[in-house]
Amino acid sequence: MNVEQISTGVTGLDRVLAGGYVAHSPTLIVGPPGCGKTLFLLQFLASGAHQGQRVVCATCSEAPERLVSYMRALNHPVDQWLTDGLLTFVDLRPIHSEMVAGPYNLDVVKVRVDAALAVEGTVPADARLCIDDLNRLAYAFDASGVAYETTLSLLKLLRDTRATTLIAMGDDDQRRITPVDYAVDAIIELNQTVENRLMTRTLRISKMRGVGHGTNMYPFLIDGSGPRLIPITGLDGVYRSRQGMVRTGHDGLDRLLGGGVYRGGAVMITGTSGTGKSTLLGLLSVGLCTEGMTGIYLSYEQDQSELRHDLDGVGIDVGSLIDDNKLDIRLIRSVDYGLEEHLIRITRTLIDEKPDFLIIDAVTALMDLGATLSVKGMLVRLIDFCKAQGTTIILTELLTDAALSGSTLGLSSLLDTWIRVELHRQSGEYVRLIRVLKGRGARTSSQLKEFHITSEGIVIEDPYLGAGTFVFGTEKLVREQQEAFEYGELRLQMAHLKRQLTHVPIAFDARVAQTEMERDEAMERVRADIAHLERRIAGMASHADQIRRIRGGHGQ
Repeated sequence: MNVEQISTGVTGLDRVLAGGYVAHSPTLIVGPPGCGKTLFLLQFLASGAHQGQRVVCATCSEAPERLVSYMRALNHPVDQWLTDGLLTFVDLRPIHSEMVAGPYNLDVVKVRVDAALAVEGTVPADARLCIDDLNRLAYAFDASGVAYETTLSLLKLLRDTRATTLIAMGDDDQRRITPVDYAVDAIIELNQTVENRLMTRTLRISKMRGVGHGTNMYPFLIDGSGPRLIPITGLDGVYRSRQGMVRTGHDGLDRLLGGGVYRGGAVMITGTSGTGKSTLLGLLSVGLCTEGMTGIYLSYEQDQSELRHDLDGVGIDVGSLIDDNKLDIRLIRSVDYGLEEHLIRITRTLIDEKPDFLIIDAVTALMDLGATLSVKGMLVRLIDFCKAQGTTIILTELLTDAALSGSTLGLSSLLDTWIRVELHRQSGEYVRLIRVLKGRGARTSSQLKEFHITSEGIVIEDPYLGAGTFVFGTEKLVREQQEAFEYGELRLQMAHLKRQLTHVPIAFDARVAQTEMERDEAMERVRADIAHLERRIAGMASHADQIRRIRGGHGQ
């Protein structure tokens, strides 16, 4: 069906109504006292007046002067509208002391409303009318407050004016005019509930002819600018694409994360108490702001001065970022609001201030406000909203020892990056460890690293790996010192062997020279002996010859 609709003037309500109130038809706003019915009416009138449309408020309960003061409080130029004739109040409050001839005449009411709506005798097509409220008007028609026939006739006359009409009605079972539910085209129910001493206002569309409206129960907030409704339960699941990575400003952490964190992504840091989650958040804040981003840090635990002091003590300077309006640290107490109001206030902040990143430390503080499933539902909608806005969201979750193996909230399917920090007990001491459990689209490190919080920031180191085991902390230092000593000893042995390697040829060369000398001497002695024997042999031969000659001479 092609139904003409008109903007409501209430932030977020147009989306729930798939465009706004049904034009030229009456819409009923029902709710108990204090739920904001009158403010919805005034915002509808103000929206029309801002567009130069004719708007009329028929008040049956409060004085027009009070309604004017409400509009001033909402920062609307109501006095100018009254002067220009855009806004008119019709006082329909029944004054019983003056009703001497019976109840109100329906025709009189119709004439007064038509006169207020008309411009040069004709009701404009875009005219807007509000009646506050129908219960009091019913009393004017019938002292019992149950004027079925007259009220239905009035609704028919209002429909004939072609003005888009908003009617407030108190939700009291004893006074509610039930046939009205069938006579109007749309019914919006407002309600307020109190749980754990915290109030939450909600809105539900129980009827809207010809329009595919939202069917959930939507929380809304009333602040200085009127009602605000963030229909995040009706998000269509369309996220902005993550726009590349942003460096964290720490080389070791960037290597773990595969380059940094994604713009518009969702990051979760989980760990038990004392593991350094808030310190990591401070490091990320500085890194992202250094890359040109602006952010809001919502802390459920510490105020700005405490965080600045603690981070300064570990060499992380967030003070300059705060002074330069790049980072805003705000303390929020979880018990100040209900879950839904927390959600609305955060999303309103993102819409109004448009930060590049949002940090929440720690989301487990919200567990005081409801069951785990309720908190998870709230956070799922918040992450959805941030991704739709293109805002990087960084959360911390405090784990108990019993939940050390995994997250209590079970948000991993929505996370782009999941960092786990933990305390590891070894040889009588605890050491901090860090690892990346998940990193969509990034070549994250699968290694378990040790990190230290020092006066100069965070230091991320590799553990000692030896004999098939990981060793951390003091034992790591002992092993490293022992290994260094053994390494030194081996180097000394190596140097000694190298010196020996150079000395061995020299020693053997000397021995060879000595051997050669001894050989030569031995050979000389042998030669001398040979020569001596040769001389003796020659001498003996000569002597024998002489003897033969002597004997021979006597014989001749």
